[in-house]
Amino acid sequence: MSQTPGSQPPAPSQGDAYDWFVRGRALYEDGSAAAAVELLGRALAAEPQARSIREVLARALFDAGRYLDATDEFEALVAQAPDDHYAHFGAGLANWRLSHFTAAAEHLAIAVAMRPQRKEYLRARDQVRATIQARVDAGLPIEGVLSMTDTTALERRDPSPPDLLPREPALPDVPAPGLSPLASTPLDHVQLDPRPDPTSPDLSTPGAGLTAAALCRSHDVALLDLDGVVYRGPHAVPHAVQCIAAAAAQGLRVAYVTNNASRTAVEVAQHLRDLGLAAHADDVVTSAQAAAALIRDRVPAAARVLAVGGPGVPAALEAVGLTVVRPHELAAAASQAVTGAANGASTVAAVLMGYGPGVGWADLAEAAYAVAGGALFVASNTDLTVPTDRGVAPGNGTLVAAVATATGRDPIVAGKPFAPLLEQSMARTDARSPLVVGDRLDTDIEAATRLGLPSLLVLTGVTDVPELLAAPAQHRPTYVAADLRGLLARGRLVSESPAAQLAEGGALQLAELDDSTAAADPLLRLRAAAAACWAAADQGRAVTWSESAVAALAADVERALSGGSGH
Repeated sequence: MSQTPGSQPPAPSQGDAYDWFVRGRALYEDGSAAAAVELLGRALAAEPQARSIREVLARALFDAGRYLDATDEFEALVAQAPDDHYAHFGAGLANWRLSHFTAAAEHLAIAVAMRPQRKEYLRARDQVRATIQARVDAGLPIEGVLSMTDTTALERRDPSPPDLLPREPALPDVPAPGLSPLASTPLDHVQLDPRPDPTSPDLSTPGAGLTAAALCRSHDVALLDLDGVVYRGPHAVPHAVQCIAAAAAQGLRVAYVTNNASRTAVEVAQHLRDLGLAAHADDVVTSAQAAAALIRDRVPAAARVLAVGGPGVPAALEAVGLTVVRPHELAAAASQAVTGAANGASTVAAVLMGYGPGVGWADLAEAAYAVAGGALFVASNTDLTVPTDRGVAPGNGTLVAAVATATGRDPIVAGKPFAPLLEQSMARTDARSPLVVGDRLDTDIEAATRLGLPSLLVLTGVTDVPELLAAPAQHRPTYVAADLRGLLARGRLVSESPAAQLAEGGALQLAELDDSTAAADPLLRLRAAAAACWAAADQGRAVTWSESAVAALAADVERALSGGSGH
């Protein structure tokens, strides 16, 4: 539009983000992708966290042939929600159109890992892999558009990527009508790039608080806890299955490392497969297995061992060549003894206690009799609680404490936070740069601290806000994320920031975050609060927090769990 020199820009429109989005989407659906881009760009500039706007804009850019811009928007969607399979699919196709085949293959592999039943994802992944292999076989560069000479050497042009089909169903987070209009800015001057102004203050201080790459790319093995991390009772924790599959598609190996000794590795692997994970028994390392190895190294070959707990306990003992004795067998042998003297049938060389929901008083009594009689006392773990689909229940630690109290003897413990379980897991996976992932500070995180390993705390299990703020040095995680979506994102270090600070008297004070900052990083204040509280505790300074501060941080956690990127 022309205008006379010195005249004012056109009067601003009274439209808002919703109007721009609806009009832009209508243009796109009518086949006018290039025209739709302008309106959708304005809508996104007004509502940069609305993924529905960004997705339609990305598709419009793709259909308009602006593949570089489309790649930027699809990859921004991935950054907002790393477990978004469709965003990975779009990013894969956009990179493919740019002849960025390596990036395309990575995104498409992740999309397939999340949704293996989607045939269009499978076809696209297989086609781009075939393209890469054909170029390698022909001695040509993998990346970039080929010259005519190169295509002759290849004997065919690279196949065209498939069309970008819309998501089914569409994203639900369209902006609501009636949002604050942005007409104060002339439309001709609306900034279409939604990226933040690099000169504005950034509470997250990403240079200091973020790892250089996603955690699944920064480590070769993830040592994943199960209860409260991957599943609760029979059900998967939200996002867990998709994120584990996506991380594995990017090259991360996974070992399922559990303190729960109630089930065999075969049973645990079947549970994981039922949830949709590609897991085998060798991928599962239980505390019962680690404990059985400890006993094997301390007693004669084929020695008799009393097994107290679920099926995982006797199975682990049998696997290392020990002779399993169950509590009822020991009780029967003792009752048949003519005298009080011990005999071969009523004595054992060791006692192994592991969690089992059916363990009762009679089982604990037999364990106490054997330990008091001199048997080696080993516990798979000492977790005081175990998360279930109905809530928190007593764990193996409560059962072990009963026997320890009755006998005055403490057990050797194989599971977390002690070293044997993690050491066996690292040996089995040949881990060089492992990441310990768990939901408990006193087991998962402390185990990592004892071995000098980095750790990721997820908030889908038993740890709450006050427990994290009050964590002693050995219970402090390296990273904190809402759930396993944190594996697919750059690691967010627990580090100090202006988002939460201590007043002179030691009272915790939280900053008010703008909507875009809170949406991009819901746990920013929690990590900053934890770092501030830990630093003060280490210096011997008093720290206090109000109920309202804890409630605000708990609300941040709920926001992170219910949406966003999970970190």
